[in-house]
Formats: sequence, structure tokens, C-alpha cells
Amino acid sequence: MRRSLLPLRYRVQSYAWGSRTFLSKLTGRGGASEGPEAELWMGAHPLGESKVLVEEAWVPMAAAIASDPVGLLGAANMERYGAVLPYLFKVLAIAEPLSLQVHPSREQAAEGFAGEESARLDPSERNYRDPRGKPELVVALEPMWVLRGLLEAGEIRKRFSTFGLDFLGEELSLLDRSPAPAVLGEFVGALLRLEGEKKRRALQRLGEAVQGSEAGRASPDYWVKRLLDLYPDDPGVLAPLFLQLVELVPGQALFQSPGVLHTYLEGAAIEVLGNSDNVLRAALTTKRVDLPELLAVADTRPADVEILEAEQTAPGVKRWSCSASELGLVRLSVSGAELSGNTLRLCLCVGGGGRLRSLESGEEADLSVGSALAITAAAGTVRLAGDAVVFCATPTC
Repeated sequence: MRRSLLPLRYRVQSYAWGSRTFLSKLTGRGGASEGPEAELWMGAHPLGESKVLVEEAWVPMAAAIASDPVGLLGAANMERYGAVLPYLFKVLAIAEPLSLQVHPSREQAAEGFAGEESARLDPSERNYRDPRGKPELVVALEPMWVLRGLLEAGEIRKRFSTFGLDFLGEELSLLDRSPAPAVLGEFVGALLRLEGEKKRRALQRLGEAVQGSEAGRASPDYWVKRLLDLYPDDPGVLAPLFLQLVELVPGQALFQSPGVLHTYLEGAAIEVLGNSDNVLRAALTTKRVDLPELLAVADTRPADVEILEAEQTAPGVKRWSCSASELGLVRLSVSGAELSGNTLRLCLCVGGGGRLRSLESGEEADLSVGSALAITAAAGTVRLAGDAVVFCATPTC
């Protein structure tokens, strides 16, 4: 591999919940897109694989890595993660709520994928697209609203009473049993399985409770009303009554560990996640739902939400990190800012312009809004010149 700063072409995924303007603006195209654009993908996952420019030819990233794994990934990555890129880099543009979902751990994904492979299930019947886990580090680019993690049983009871749902006595009685984590899982499962007259009555009560409400986004009322408008027959609209509502301001982050029940409601974010597309869905979607499998892998312990702030490591350099070593993010924003590393880093310019220079080889690459680069392990430390604003995925090796 002769060059160490490789121009990169990313993929834009068009899901129904996406925005028609955010990614177009972020990538310098301007104007509204023809349809919703939900996610920008950078990485080697086959469902949205990037291409890199290698000796005047655009090569799929996995093929480029296979041709020179040490040069691209670095020896430390090879030792820790193998000859694969361990992460996926995304931008999320959320105009409508995503499905209520969890992601499996590495062990759960490997077991689930092997079982479905052995059973030769049709793709439409599968939960696991690959054998890898999917932890997520998400950093807000715009104000972002998230439902994430279960509330304590007492708070759940209070909210159900406020919304006139005390008649769900059979389901609410589950909250009185122990141990609490198992009980909360049973409770969520019972709610999402509501059907017939009981479901109709619950959704009617919800609608009556929020009718005419002028509550803002910081209130569960707002999201109940919004979800009812989108999914009027789905018991998943109860989610704001049993999950924690979180607001992220730009620059704040959340780490979604495997098994955490969540949905992203609105906003835009950079996301670095495990190199996987495994999603188990419970509700609020037209895609495949497998509630028993979701509950089998879900972490149903109530827990406080930890909002992560960036660490300022040098002038113009901010870094976000989490407990998953393969997930890290750095923002470069002033001339002279440097990014060190000994593995493959994927970078996206979201503002201004300039260039990156490898201090190891002296090689340079231009940056403009919407341009992307793969910085190989061979490039070593790179330095920014100009007024570009660049986000770079940086795993720990």
C-alpha cells in the first residue's frame, strides 16, 4: 500500500425515519434529498461498505484491508481484534423515532448467529445478520432526544397512574414481585403483548391523557403524543412511561452497552459502534419484531443514565471514549491539531476546509465539507492545517 491517507467514499442509507436535509447539508450537497436519508456509513460492513482510493482505483474497504492488513490496520489492531476493522462509523439523521430495540453482546450474537446458520433460516426470519456484538457510542451533533434504560418500579407505577392506566392491574402487579430485574423484564413483555380490548382501552386512555397537551420535549407527554400519531395501534407507545427520557446537547454522548432497551427519538449524531448490524426490535417499527428473543438478551436492570462529556486533550482536540475499547471518537477543529494512532482511523470533514499531513511520511490530503479519509496505521500521527472541522473514529489498540 503506497499511500497512507486514502480518500474514502461512504454509503448513505435511506430509512423511513431519516431526514431529507441534514445529511445533504452535512456532506456539502445542499438542498433536500429526494427521500429520507437516515444514516451515513463508513466502514467495512457488507451492508454499507465504504470504498477507498488505492492506486487510482476505488476498492472495497474489506478488500483493501485484506491486501495489506498490517499497513492499514496496524500490528496492534491485528493482535487485539484480528485482521478486521472492529468498528463502524455512522452519522445519524433522525426525523422520526427509531424502533424500540436492543443490541446483543458479542457472546449473544455469536451464539444466535450460529444457531440461525445451523437452522438455515430464511433472511426474513433471522435476528442476527452477523456474529458480532454492537456496543454504541453516540455523540450529539444537534439537540437529541433518547429513551434509554428502565425506570425504577415506583416511578413506573406513578406514571401509569398519572396517565389513567391503573386498570392494567395484572401487568402492574408484576412490579411487586422480586427479584426486580427479572420482574421488569416480565412487565415490559406483558405491556408489549397487550392485545384486544385491553390494548384498545390503554391506547385510548393514553390519547385522552395527552389530547390538547402543549408539553415540550422534556415531558413524557410530548413523546406519547408523538408516538401515538405515528403508531396508533402499537403498545410500544407506552415506552415513555417505563423508560428514561434523556436530552443530549451537542457534544454530549451516551454509551449504549449491549442489552439496553432504547430508541432514538429525534436529533442528529455521530455514532461509533461495533462492526455489526444486529438489531433486536420490540415495537414501533414495520420491520421484523421478535419480542421473546429481545427479552432473552435485554438487560432489565434499572440504572442511572450517564451522560459523557468530551475530554479536551489539546487545543482544538476533543476526545470521547467509553468502556468498549474499539469505540472512540476525536474532533479536530483548529490548525495544528494532531491525531495520533497506530491503527486505521476513518475521518469525515463536517465544516470548513484544509488538509491533513502525515508526520511520518509527509503525505498530505485535502479536506472539504463532506470529504472523508481513511488514515492508515502507516500514517502515524497526522496534523490538521486550515479551519476544517473533522470527526475521526479512533479505537484503542
